[in-house]
Amino acid sequence: RESFGSVREAVDYLRGKAGRISVVPGAPCDIAGVTFGSGVVVTTANYGYGVRARVGGASCAHVAAAGAAGPATFGGVDVEACFNVRSGELNLDEVNLSWRGQDSAILVNGGSLTMRRTTVRAKDAAIYAIAGGRVWIDESRLATTQTGPFVIRLNAANINVNNALIKGAKAGVVIGAQMMSFWLFASSAWLTSLLD
Repeated sequence: RESFGSVREAVDYLRGKAGRISVVPGAPCDIAGVTFGSGVVVTTANYGYGVRARVGGASCAHVAAAGAAGPATFGGVDVEACFNVRSGELNLDEVNLSWRGQDSAILVNGGSLTMRRTTVRAKDAAIYAIAGGRVWIDESRLATTQTGPFVIRLNAANINVNNALIKGAKAGVVIGAQMMSFWLFASSAWLTSLLD
């Protein structure tokens, strides 16, 4: 068990191997420009106490997780940054992701994305899969501002969206060149808090 001053130091220590990085709530955790490899798990230390760690950055973190060790996983953390998935898989489980930048909160360009019980709030697109193997979204909430072009755009070989609340933008979901509109209902208080 090692202790590090930053997430980047912990990822560098792993040198491409699988490992768990437990982030202490309140610790400064900049993930901008960090590349997460196969089998790296980022989670909140002592999450059972109900306080979540926050990681963030002024630019995107990268996922290049091709390998037998499994996906790069974020679980039980708050993320104030964006992700570029270039290869392998990004797995988000019980994550609150907020991105106020001009690009997509999650850009999939060659890899795959799995989301469970995750909230994504973005100024532009929540998810833009330019080219991906698989995008799987379950029990998640995605929201953008009303001026964005779409909440989700998917150009992936395998798409599965279940139990998702999609709110905002000019189009809810765009699959390939096909725009799909969804009528979803939720309390106005919940939607207001989601977009704040």
